[in-house]
Amino acid sequence: MGFLNSALPKKFLGIFPLYIGVELILGYAIINKMSGPYGLLSLFTGHPIDFFQAMFYISSVIVLPLYFHGFKELFSPRIGMFSLVTTIYVLDTFLGLLSNLYFALQWFTYGGEDTTINKPSFGESATTASESIASAATSTLSFSSFTASPTPDFNPLDSTVPQPYKREMDENVQSASQARELFVIIASSVLLNGVRIYFTLILLAFTKILIRMGKNEGIQSNDFNDLNYMQGETKFGRVLYFLKVKCLRILQTVYNY
Repeated sequence: MGFLNSALPKKFLGIFPLYIGVELILGYAIINKMSGPYGLLSLFTGHPIDFFQAMFYISSVIVLPLYFHGFKELFSPRIGMFSLVTTIYVLDTFLGLLSNLYFALQWFTYGGEDTTINKPSFGESATTASESIASAATSTLSFSSFTASPTPDFNPLDSTVPQPYKREMDENVQSASQARELFVIIASSVLLNGVRIYFTLILLAFTKILIRMGKNEGIQSNDFNDLNYMQGETKFGRVLYFLKVKCLRILQTVYNY
């Protein structure tokens, strides 16, 4: 894990303190996860959703309170809570990258079938070509002198351009447009995934500082001081406490603390 420790940034964007980056990251994550409740509400309006959409909306509803709680406690952070928030964010990033890869493979595998240009069959193209040749011969040959007239200037906007040439021009224009759209989609996806990975590193760096400060002060977390209080908590409170401890142990292993 030495490579990860060396890759963690010391400042947000190189100039700002890490807590400013964490504040922006959690704020953006909260806004992004708000799509979960609104997405589930679509079930009551008669809009069907598939399995992957349902899983995305449900996971957004689950992690939304954690992100909100971490955002609220940013200026008095607790090691246990931020260990949980950071671990969930890392898992969320990993699953997001996998889903993007899955949908990209699906798009490259099956997406081309929807955008395939409807080309004429062999018989249809032969008939069209013969009609075009006959039309061109009739319009360019002078039967009085049996000499060919001069070739007119080619104008792509002229309605008298033979259909095969117009079809070829339309196909070329559509292919160029699809290539530009594909480039924009790939570039945007790579950029957004890169930003998400950078946000994950910022959260890991911030939580690393919290854990190191707690270790230097001889404590693991101010969440874990009163075990009797935790035993008197509800079942949900005990489960949350267990998750905090597990996430803290995982991050301590990652940071070699």
